[in-house]
Amino acid sequence: SFYSTGDVAVLRRSVEDAARAAPGSGLAHELAAELARLEMRESDEVEHLLAACADPSHDAIIRHLHRLNELDRGEAHHARYLGLLEAVMASHPRADVRAASAALLAAHLHVQGEDAARDAALRALGPSLPFWVVGGWDNDQGKGFDAAWPPEQGVDLGARYDGALMQIGWQQPPRALIGAAVLSDFLAPDNWSVAYAASAVVAPRDGDYEVRLASTDPLKLWVNGELVLETRQLESAWPLDQFVVPVKLRAGENQLLIKSAHRTGGWRLHARVTGERGGAVDVRPAAPG
Repeated sequence: SFYSTGDVAVLRRSVEDAARAAPGSGLAHELAAELARLEMRESDEVEHLLAACADPSHDAIIRHLHRLNELDRGEAHHARYLGLLEAVMASHPRADVRAASAALLAAHLHVQGEDAARDAALRALGPSLPFWVVGGWDNDQGKGFDAAWPPEQGVDLGARYDGALMQIGWQQPPRALIGAAVLSDFLAPDNWSVAYAASAVVAPRDGDYEVRLASTDPLKLWVNGELVLETRQLESAWPLDQFVVPVKLRAGENQLLIKSAHRTGGWRLHARVTGERGGAVDVRPAAPG
């Protein structure tokens, strides 16, 4: 009822009730932060979100960390935010929360020129998959999403294809700080264009794993030739682990292929392979094909 009502008096009573029922809890601070946001009290919103994230049992910490990253923070709040990211990265019980904190912290440390601390945060995040990419094919008004271009019949890193503008072949793109492939200004055309990204991982044993993806655009994912994800609608944000896809991997080499149906704007793609619930797992990247 808190999020559905537009009555400020009702909202304030809900915040007061939550504070009485569970003082100091992540949920109580989440509700107080939302009320502060609606009332445009940005400093209070930051304060309550910091407090909400300090509760390790709270289930919305990743969302709050990203919201904090968007807000204007004074010097004192910013220092507390970085301290929070360090603490969450080091000791939160959930691996996915630790990873989200590590990615956010690494970006801030990079800007501040703290290279050693940045690299430590990136190690805590864990490895991202390297990609070999090929593109682009025509995606005018999104029609390329359903068109089956040659990589869907098999990946051959030595192959050449007729693209929308020229002959194209597989190549490795530049990578952003956390390892995301940056396809903007790398492929042509770089608007309304389809590309494929191929990778492979060597798994130590048969079992259950997760492919964790982030994309700026609609995508499909095949694992060992099986289509395991197809999504046409994406949120405008770019969160780590935007899509979590449970998969079965076999011992030895496993092939991954991603189709990215880019529209306009920035074009990025990120993937990592983890154990269940984001846990660390001993997988090794390999060249696809």
